[in-house]
Amino acid sequence: MRKISVITVTKNCQKTIERTIKSVLAQENEEYEYIIIDGASTDGTVDIIKKYSDKLSFWVSEPDLGIYDAMNKGIRKSTGDLAFFLNGDDYLLNKNTLEHVRREYEGDNTILIGRVRYGNKVSEIYSDVTPKSMYYDIFYPHQATFIPKYVFDKIGLYSLEYHISGDFEWICRAISSGFRLKWIDYEISEFSLGGLSSSLQCIIDEYNISSKYMVLTNDMYLKDMKNKSIEKGKTYFFRYVLRGLEYVKPAREILLDIGIEAGNTIQIWGAGFWADLFISFFRNCDIFVDNVFDSNSDKRKILGVPVTKYSKNKTNMIVVSTELYDEEISQKLIDEGFMEGRDFVSFHKLRDKMIQIFDTKNEDYQHFVSSTGLELLKK
Repeated sequence: MRKISVITVTKNCQKTIERTIKSVLAQENEEYEYIIIDGASTDGTVDIIKKYSDKLSFWVSEPDLGIYDAMNKGIRKSTGDLAFFLNGDDYLLNKNTLEHVRREYEGDNTILIGRVRYGNKVSEIYSDVTPKSMYYDIFYPHQATFIPKYVFDKIGLYSLEYHISGDFEWICRAISSGFRLKWIDYEISEFSLGGLSSSLQCIIDEYNISSKYMVLTNDMYLKDMKNKSIEKGKTYFFRYVLRGLEYVKPAREILLDIGIEAGNTIQIWGAGFWADLFISFFRNCDIFVDNVFDSNSDKRKILGVPVTKYSKNKTNMIVVSTELYDEEISQKLIDEGFMEGRDFVSFHKLRDKMIQIFDTKNEDYQHFVSSTGLELLKK
């Protein structure tokens, strides 16, 4: 019977760490050990860990050099055959998760990857469809990844060179070294969205990591990866335009060109991360948003704007305010007889228009260009 080492790295997760711990201790499979590496929390996290110390194989609270240094500490302390990382604000979804994974084990050359929930979505698996490349445009959730200790022994631990994307670099290293991935159609855990993984540095690091291993393996989709990275960069800097008051005047001209003028009332579709930015942006441009369409009933209002289910009779001009569901929503509107540019504007159409007024002298943009060699805008 293979033993699983569950490793939680955490820092200042007082509000969520107990849920994480309980989800592990509730496991029906007794063939596991539980290790917690805390990065010298100051918010009460350590007090919660102490409550369960008699049920832990090992725990420590001390300063570290970042998340991957903490993860490496956990690996060094582990004695199991498989290592699994569950962050301090994530949790296992079922009591028999570890038992299910243990039955999927196929040997020390195979890394097991299941599904995770995030927001209202579930991550993909790639057991049925082979992706273009294993080095980009694939989500490898470490909160659902079970790694034989043997693989760490062969290719090393997580690199501290990448403070945000070290797990992505490691999985690329493992793939290029010939280790196999087995995708499991099973929901392992739920993890929180946002944080460092959505940062500019993450985009930069992932591009450079993908480039490194695609060049190393003569991957034929290198150009496609570069184009995808440019799209990510555009979306990131689109936020700057939405937030910056200095862009209001040229933005009004662009909006007028696509049929939205000052004094108009519009609707946006999507109550997620982008909704706040879109509402504030349109207000700065003297455009009133009277409804946010979304199926999420948990949100009643956003910045005072009611969140309601989509209704065709409530619309006059819709702006899609979600990148993730942009294509799906746009197609729905087209199927209902809406015309883009007359009745609605897609997220990417608005982004591509607005990014043209972005100041390329911006310090973050210059950092992006110098770190990747990619130019998002042609002036």
